[in-house]
Amino acid sequence: MMIENKKKAIQLNKRAFLNSLVRDFSRESFIETNQTQLTIKALGKVITIPFEKYSLTGNHLYSDEIFFNGEKISFFKLLDIICDKVFKSSDEFKSFVSNSIENIELYLDHKKSCEATYIGSEQSLLAGHPFHPYPKARAGMERDDLLLYSPECNTSIFLVWYKIEKNRIGSNLQVSELLKKISELKSFEGIEDDETNSTYMPIHPWQWDNFLKTNKDLVSGEFKLGKNKWSILSSMRSLYHPQAPMLVKFSLSLRMTNSIRHLQPNEAIRGNQIKEFFDKENLSEKIKGFEILHEPFYMSLLDDENREMPAFTVQFRENFKQSDQDYFLLSTLVEKGLRKSNDPVVVRDWFQAFLDNVLTSFLTLSCEYDVLLGAHMQNIIIELKNGLPSKAIYRDCQGTGFTLKGYEKYHQNYNFIDPDNGNVLNASDIQKVYGYYLIVNTCFGVISSLSNYEKEEERKLLTYLRNFLVAFAQNYPQDEFLAYLIHSPTLWQKGNFRCCIQNLNENTIEKPWAIYNEMNNPLVSEVRELSFDNQSGVLYTAKLSSGKILSFERLELEKHLEIFHKWHHQDYISEFWELNQSKDDLKIYIEKLYASPFQVPYILAVDGEPVGYYEVYWAYDDRIAPYAHPGQFDRGIHLLIGNTKYLKTRIAYDSIFHISKFLFELDSRTQNVWGEPRVDNKVILKLAHQLPGWEFIKEFDFPHKRSNLLRCNREKFYREMPHEE
Repeated sequence: MMIENKKKAIQLNKRAFLNSLVRDFSRESFIETNQTQLTIKALGKVITIPFEKYSLTGNHLYSDEIFFNGEKISFFKLLDIICDKVFKSSDEFKSFVSNSIENIELYLDHKKSCEATYIGSEQSLLAGHPFHPYPKARAGMERDDLLLYSPECNTSIFLVWYKIEKNRIGSNLQVSELLKKISELKSFEGIEDDETNSTYMPIHPWQWDNFLKTNKDLVSGEFKLGKNKWSILSSMRSLYHPQAPMLVKFSLSLRMTNSIRHLQPNEAIRGNQIKEFFDKENLSEKIKGFEILHEPFYMSLLDDENREMPAFTVQFRENFKQSDQDYFLLSTLVEKGLRKSNDPVVVRDWFQAFLDNVLTSFLTLSCEYDVLLGAHMQNIIIELKNGLPSKAIYRDCQGTGFTLKGYEKYHQNYNFIDPDNGNVLNASDIQKVYGYYLIVNTCFGVISSLSNYEKEEERKLLTYLRNFLVAFAQNYPQDEFLAYLIHSPTLWQKGNFRCCIQNLNENTIEKPWAIYNEMNNPLVSEVRELSFDNQSGVLYTAKLSSGKILSFERLELEKHLEIFHKWHHQDYISEFWELNQSKDDLKIYIEKLYASPFQVPYILAVDGEPVGYYEVYWAYDDRIAPYAHPGQFDRGIHLLIGNTKYLKTRIAYDSIFHISKFLFELDSRTQNVWGEPRVDNKVILKLAHQLPGWEFIKEFDFPHKRSNLLRCNREKFYREMPHEE
């Protein structure tokens, strides 16, 4: 078992290491990828690593084998070559990678059973960051410390309460107000002040052991242990108790991923700022189904010059008191695998719920209210109802900020919204940091996990995401960030490998944007370019055998709403379409089609007289996709014949034939046209057996109806098409 755990630890770290390397340097000449392997060029020699699965989002799975000029080598040999020959880095970088592997192995060896609960999800994040050269490095902690203080190994610890003079307290609050705020927590912990001029400050026990014991000159040296066992959360420095009045988040003198985990004063105060803004703007009411675990105040130890010490700062966070059974850390769900079913409908429903109930909240905050949240998936807790995402909870208020537009809108009412504070971002900065955390990290992470890293499944989910963004952008046509996501051929991403190979501390470097680099935008390169079909007038005409002229034109509200309303109030149509609604409701229905990037409403006319209606859609983006498995450029149709004088005539046959021909001519890449009439619509089923190219595929169940799946294949259509047509 131990040997297997070591192999698994190497494989897990190797994947994060290589994916981070490839993302950071994908536009450099020494990195090449195709759909079968990664190639790294070093000093005229070639390293090749076959893909087990190639991912459109860059979240590749790798073979166990690594070849150097055709000879098999180990991951550690690869590490030597990359560090010594490619980057000429220090040995410290290699030691961090080795430390990460050792820690993953340790966690595997001591892996405890974690139930499917919120705390279980916090304490079972095994590999950690999926794009990092050393995702589980804990530089500064010994093995025994890891066994005591890692959530993967231990479940809970006691707090140390350290006695300090009141004049050594730093905070965003007055000392008297701060002590009132934490009095309930101290009571919960069984801690009572025994002197007028002193009080007790909570300290993480590891921080106490490793610094304060050897620096007695800073404080009195007296301490007490709290009476409660606190659960260790995934960050290691945040502790949770379900009955506590608040959570606590500590500084740790420990390097994890890109930084020493010290709470900087300019970051610690942001929790109070974002809470004040949320409260005054009533955003908790305006953004339904969303919550922030606010961090309204902090406590810090002052040095001899009355400066706050980042190493001895504790942030107090609102407690998480929802049902432990329904909420889960998103990053753990992603790591463990979101795809619980091979049923494509289940997959699509899960992702649609994620878009509607998670992504919508973050985008509404940024687009409508100019609030930016560092939505890394390790800072997002989601509620699952019936297995689907229904709510998002965000934590880590240090990663909050405002857009430059928000500064212009709000700064007169909120003096803390100030570019000098470092969290007011211009359009370029938003693309980098917000785009990375929300889209590249979180959304792409969800997509790769939900698709099980299968590229065609990823392509479908990327298409759904793009459609969602395009539709969302209709409400914010001037939003630069949405336009960037939808149209930019590249996206900015945080270069974790770049940061680590240069041994930079992300929290304190002078130019944090310098570690960002551009990557291919799969929302542009890997999905069909979507656009709104705004062409008006007659778009297709054909002469029928009767001598009459059949035509298709885009439905225009001013011209066609009256007849569209009349048709839908005829019993034989409302039976199937269920749109026997008011004109206002039908107007809204059509306007939604106009706003959709994959649906177009057409009026069928004969000699200029409206006869029927066709709704044309891109099948890959429609609800039919999970059942039909269409190509990216396949189309689908819904139809009705509303003009009663054309019932029981040849018009249904002729119009289906010509709409098929129209769609094949419209785009040479369209290989199929799909239909999904209700199973009791015998007329359409009969026509499918008579029309060129069309055929019955199967019966299937939509959530709202049982349908026949029909298909018209391009090659079959032109092969069977009568010459006189």
